Order: sequence, then structure tokens, then C-alpha cells
Amino acid sequence: MNIMNKSKCFQGMIFLTMLICLALSSCKENKNVNEESKKEIELKEKELALKEKDIKIKEEEFLKKREENIERKEKELSQEKNTYVNIEGKYDGSIKDGTYWVVYINNFTGRNFSGYNIIYWEKSPDGMRTYFSGKFNSSDNSITIFEDKNAKGSGTFYGKVSSDGKTISGTWHRYSDGGSFTWNLNKVN
Repeated sequence: MNIMNKSKCFQGMIFLTMLICLALSSCKENKNVNEESKKEIELKEKELALKEKDIKIKEEEFLKKREENIERKEKELSQEKNTYVNIEGKYDGSIKDGTYWVVYINNFTGRNFSGYNIIYWEKSPDGMRTYFSGKFNSSDNSITIFEDKNAKGSGTFYGKVSSDGKTISGTWHRYSDGGSFTWNLNKVN
């Protein structure tokens, strides 16, 4: 072999060596890229697992709160049923100076009602009938009765109902001049 051929051969070997080095470094880079990709994938999988765990915890908290709210509402409803006061019926008692009167509460809806009262004043021994409508507040057992404004001497009754619904007492205020007096009632039926 002459020098030229040796030189070409040597150049070819160098070229081939360079190609092999390039290929190896490319493989090494691919291996590094693959390692980095694997690490990224593992990291993403861990993040996903943490997010799934967080979602599961939040879902459990939500379900627990929902269950607590349902139990609280059921308890409130149960207490309302246990403390329900039915004020519908006939009552009698005294008003002002001991004058006898009778009250009939009808159409009680748990809040609203209507009815009439008969007051046996000295001037009207056969009784003076006045129709009314009213409201009952079960949270504090307060009652408000609005007599027909067209009836002579009518007004508004404000009072409290006992927890068993058997007695009611309060004050009455006349529409025309604000005059007032006390009253009380006992349930007859």
C-alpha cells in the first residue's frame, strides 16, 4: 500500500470512528432523553395520584357535610313536630275588667288562621260578635289577632300561647284611639 492509499484508509477509519462516536453519543443523548422522559412521566403520575387523593378527600368531606346537614334538618323537623302547637278550637276567658268572652279559632294552617269572638259586655248581654284573622309564630309562640276594622270598637290582640296551647293571654289595642286592656283565654276543647 502506498502512502496515498494508507492516508485514504486512515481518513476512512477516522471518518468511520467519527460516525461511530456520533452514533454512540446520539444513543447516549437518546438514553438521557429517555431517562428524563421517564422521570417526567413518573413525576406526572405522582402528581396525578396526589390530585386523585385530594379529590377523594374533598369528596368525602362534601359527603360528610351533606350527611350532617341532612341529620340537622331531620332533627329540626323532628323538634318542630314535637313542639307543634295546635291553636285551633274554642277558648273562653275574661277581657278588660273580667268581662266574659269566647273565641273560636278556625282554619289554622300552622301560621295563619281566622275566626270570631263574642264579648258579653253589660250593654250587650246577648254578646257582640266580631270576626278576625290572625298569625301565629311558632318560634316564640306569639299570636296576633286582627279584628275586622269595620266592626265597632275593634282592634288588635297581641299575646302569647302556652307551650301546650291550652292558654293564651296578652293585650288588646283599639284601632280608633289606641285604648288598651289585658285579656286571657283557656282552651275549652
